[in-house]
Amino acid sequence: SSAQAFGSPIYVGAGDAYLYALSRDSLGLDWKKKVNGPIGDINLSTDGKVLVALQNHITKNLLLLDKTGKEIHTWSLPNRILSIARDFTHKTGYAGLWDNGIYCYDTDTGKLNWKKDDSQTKYWFIELDAKGNIYTVTTDEKDVKLNKLSRLDGTVTWDYSLGGAWPLSLLIEADGTAYVSTRLSELHKVMPSGKMDWVMKYAPKPPKPYIDALFISLSSFGTILYAGTGDGVLRVIDTNKQPDKSIIWEIDLGDRVECIFVDRTGKIYVGCWHGVYAIDSKGKIIWFRETMGAVISLILSGSTLYAGSRDGWIYSIKLGGDVILPKDVQVIDGIVKFKGYDPLTGGSNALDLPLLLKVLNKKRK
Repeated sequence: SSAQAFGSPIYVGAGDAYLYALSRDSLGLDWKKKVNGPIGDINLSTDGKVLVALQNHITKNLLLLDKTGKEIHTWSLPNRILSIARDFTHKTGYAGLWDNGIYCYDTDTGKLNWKKDDSQTKYWFIELDAKGNIYTVTTDEKDVKLNKLSRLDGTVTWDYSLGGAWPLSLLIEADGTAYVSTRLSELHKVMPSGKMDWVMKYAPKPPKPYIDALFISLSSFGTILYAGTGDGVLRVIDTNKQPDKSIIWEIDLGDRVECIFVDRTGKIYVGCWHGVYAIDSKGKIIWFRETMGAVISLILSGSTLYAGSRDGWIYSIKLGGDVILPKDVQVIDGIVKFKGYDPLTGGSNALDLPLLLKVLNKKRK
C-alpha cells in the first residue's frame, strides 16, 4: 500500500504482511507489526492511530492500531476489503467489500454501528466530506454508481450513474463536490446535490494510443484540479469553468502519472513510473528525481519529500539547495563536463563519455 504519515512516524503497509513505522529523520525502523497477510490499504488520522486492511479474505483482515503498533481492535469481515476510511471526529471506521457491502464500526468500542449487506455489489472507493458524509463508487450487475450515504445508518442520500464505465479514481472536496474518472476516458464533476456539473473527455494527441488515455490520479488546490493520465499527461483544470474553457495548462511528461501532491505555494510534485517531478504553478519542470520503480505515494514534511515506490523503497528527497539542470551538463566532442568539473572526482579534468556511460550502467545493475 502507499506510505502515509501524521505526526512523527511514516507508516508503510507492505506485501510481506508487515506494517512498518519509519522515522522521518533517518527513515530508520521505529517498529514493525506482523499481520495475517499482505496489506492492501492503510488510513490514518491526526491521533496517530492507523486503520489497516489486508488484501485477502482471512481472519482479522481489518485492524485498528495505536501509534506503537499495539492492536486496539480487530475485525474479521466476510470478504476481501476493497476500500477503507476513518472519521476521527465521529469515531468511526468504514470498510467496503467485494460482493458483501459496506461496514461501519465504532473505533472507540469496536462495535458494529451498521452495515449494508449488498450482495454482488463491490465498493471500490470510500471518501468522506467535512461533515462525515460518505461517498462510494460501486459496481453491480446493472450499473456503476457514485453514491452519497448517511454516516448515521448508511442510507443512500443520492446516487449518480457513471453509465456502466469502470471507476478509476475518486476525489471528494470538503463541501461534498465529487470528481470521479472512468475507463471511458471521462472525468465527471458532481455537485454536492448529486447533479452533474460537467464531464470532461480526454483524447490523446496522435500518435499516442488510446489504451492509456485515462485519468488515473486526482488532486486539488482551491478551485484548481490536477488530473494525471495513464499516458503521462498532467492537466491543470479550473473547476469553475466548463470543459471547453477550463484547461489552464497541461504538460506531457511521457510517464504514467500515478500520484500528485500540491503544496501550499502551488508547487506540484508528481509521482510517475520512473521517478518524481517537481513542477511550478505555471507548468515548468523544476527537477526530476529518478527511482527504480513506480512512485505511488508522496508525503511532504517540512523541506523533505517522501516518495513510496513499488520497488520496495521509500525515497527521502531533500528540497531546496542546488538543483542539477540539463544546462549544467555539457557534451563536447564526446567529453562530458558537469559545471566544468569531472563528475566523479570534482577535479578539473573532463570525463570521457564512454567511461561515464560504463560507470552509470554498472551502478544501475
